Amino acid sequence: MDSITFRPSGRSGNQLQLWACARTLSLRYGWDYLHVPVDHFPMDYSRVRTRLGDLGAAASGRYRRLAGHDWDTSFNVTGHLAPETGTHRSRYRVLDWSGVFTRVDEFRDQLLTELLGSERDRPARVDGVGVHVRQDDAGYPLPLDFYDAALDRLLPAGDHRPLTVFTDGDVDALVAHFGRRFPGRDVRPARGTVRQDLLHLAAHDQVVMSFSWFSYWAAFLSEADRVLCPADFCYYPRWEPV
Repeated sequence: MDSITFRPSGRSGNQLQLWACARTLSLRYGWDYLHVPVDHFPMDYSRVRTRLGDLGAAASGRYRRLAGHDWDTSFNVTGHLAPETGTHRSRYRVLDWSGVFTRVDEFRDQLLTELLGSERDRPARVDGVGVHVRQDDAGYPLPLDFYDAALDRLLPAGDHRPLTVFTDGDVDALVAHFGRRFPGRDVRPARGTVRQDLLHLAAHDQVVMSFSWFSYWAAFLSEADRVLCPADFCYYPRWEPV
């Protein structure tokens, strides 16, 4: 039977995106999916392909790395990869970052069920704003002015809803910054695990994203009334570019 898996890369948000793309292709083409998520998140596996198995598949000619497929956002097509993706004659496929696409809502309900369980287990809806500030990766910086501008749109004068700050950087410094920027507002630090913070951010009524797959997935999982994001990361019609 034809099969697909992915080569884990990066941190949680990257792995979630690779998982979603590989899982979408398996659902679209009826391929066997070789990774089995544990605890509803695909960073942990109860069954993982082995290096020996990879080498055996490569030696037998069944292994084909899905490489060279650029991002395709033409016509805003949902979950679209270059057409030749589904036509490889090999039976064992491995997806990596060269084969990732930007939208994975083709089978959104299925993905959410696999990630969150049938009960959609997540924190209760939070009446407030969650902002994710990416700081620990110099390759994708955004100035604090970006977050200030986004929050100005979500937190008008007289609005007293709390603001929760999620970051991989110095959360206390950011809480202090936003406290000065929005005096009198309850500004809270998020200090959970990666999984807890992802679901907590997703639970907010309004979300400000960074240029990060972590915040992409928080927004993807959420039913937020508004999602504000960097213009170059605005992949869904309901997300608002800043």
